[in-house]
Amino acid sequence: MYMVSHKQIKAARAHLGWSQPQLAYHAGVGITTVRVTELGSIPRGDTLNKIRMAIESRGIEFTENDGIRVRNNEVRVFSGPDSREMFFDDMLRTVREQGGEIITTIETQDKFLHVCGLPHGNHDKIKQLSELAHVKCLLSQISPPSPFPSSFHFRTIHRNYIGPSYNFVYGDRNVRVTSGGMEGFLFTMTTSTTYAQAWRQHLLSLWDLATPFMIQVVPPQEKKRIKA
Repeated sequence: MYMVSHKQIKAARAHLGWSQPQLAYHAGVGITTVRVTELGSIPRGDTLNKIRMAIESRGIEFTENDGIRVRNNEVRVFSGPDSREMFFDDMLRTVREQGGEIITTIETQDKFLHVCGLPHGNHDKIKQLSELAHVKCLLSQISPPSPFPSSFHFRTIHRNYIGPSYNFVYGDRNVRVTSGGMEGFLFTMTTSTTYAQAWRQHLLSLWDLATPFMIQVVPPQEKKRIKA
């Protein structure tokens, strides 16, 4: 087993999209411990093992020469002007083939639409998704509600719990969404049943801590279907 360096811990945390408070939470250590560790003061014994295990439980391996790698996973990256459409099409195809629910951490309902490349009023795409899976969205901001079908559920939680990037878990996939600069968003998709399940359990634990977002507007098409 390799001795873990502060560079590896910081790199692994960045790959997972975790903030320092998140790593502290998962490892069961203090935030100060994580901060000084990443500055180069590596703790000994049980404390270092807790940090290492928290990271490795999410499918990250530490390698020689200050390296990290994702364990037995396929990683793809979507970038460029068509990245949002490619991501949304993959999400539709995967839930159609594998079933299950979609869980995501996102800032607002409007940001969900933006990341998925869906303009306001595009109810057809949202309807396709809602017919295939239930969607749980952990929001980091409270904002005026947008029209969504009843298969979408929203809760709010402090941004410290979910970090600066967005995460989508569906089927055997975990997708981390980060800013891509002028090109919009960068989608890093890891395909692994074990990795996706670990993230799903993590997000469901946050879901239990979150506050239900009670106000929800149902699109006209959904209202007609309900009345029928």
